[in-house]
Amino acid sequence: MSFKENISLDDKKVILLGAGQIGSKVLDYINEFDTKVLIIDVKNPKNIKEGNQFKHFDCTELDKISTAFENVISEFGVPDLFINASYPKNSNWANCDFNNQNSSDIIENINFHLGSYTVLSKIICEKMKSVDMKGSIVLLNSIYGIVAQDEELYTDEKINMSMPYPIIKSGVSGLTRQLSSYYGKYGIRINSICSGGIKGNVSGTEEDMDNSFAEKYLKKVPLRRMATTDDVANMVCFLGSDASSYVTGQNIPVDGGYSVI
Repeated sequence: MSFKENISLDDKKVILLGAGQIGSKVLDYINEFDTKVLIIDVKNPKNIKEGNQFKHFDCTELDKISTAFENVISEFGVPDLFINASYPKNSNWANCDFNNQNSSDIIENINFHLGSYTVLSKIICEKMKSVDMKGSIVLLNSIYGIVAQDEELYTDEKINMSMPYPIIKSGVSGLTRQLSSYYGKYGIRINSICSGGIKGNVSGTEEDMDNSFAEKYLKKVPLRRMATTDDVANMVCFLGSDASSYVTGQNIPVDGGYSVI
């Protein structure tokens, strides 16, 4: 096959979990191909197009997600590509920093985010295995899944260092490695994308990033710019395509070089 054919997502069935800031851009990219797409999220995305399917799905309902996800797959079919771009959190997420260590909030957010990523990834792997689907799973991760937060970036800023976030994302990195190690023999690939700071809103909030934080952050980025949702969507499409057929178990930085320093 040619590279043009390998990089295409045509004729693939895709389940996209989460259509927020990054997920909505991923949806735009996927819709450039002749794909069958199901979006599952708490809210119907504004950029859904004719032919896309949508189903309500709440990752914070941990006692229900296994059955709900099984039902989703039964109705839609086992996908060639599963993308988890969800960002489940509780209402006190913004206060889960090192100065406000409410143990119940920390544990609940870890369970919502890392717990749902783990449970749903295991289910989709087993479903792919059961039908001999040589599928691809792409998990949205963060640079804080591979490096620690730098306290100096957060000094005198409105944004606080998050206590649970790097724990969650490091867990996603470990999940990626472990699942790929086990399911590789079935031809199933699992990778995560460790994005750097995204231009626009602060991750997990509706607030714009402060210029002072961005200026400090960019001094640590060799390419001297923030990531964009396009940067991440490009990598999602690559990892979902046959062009990445020999790539698995990787936590891939899309960070402008932040993690190399």
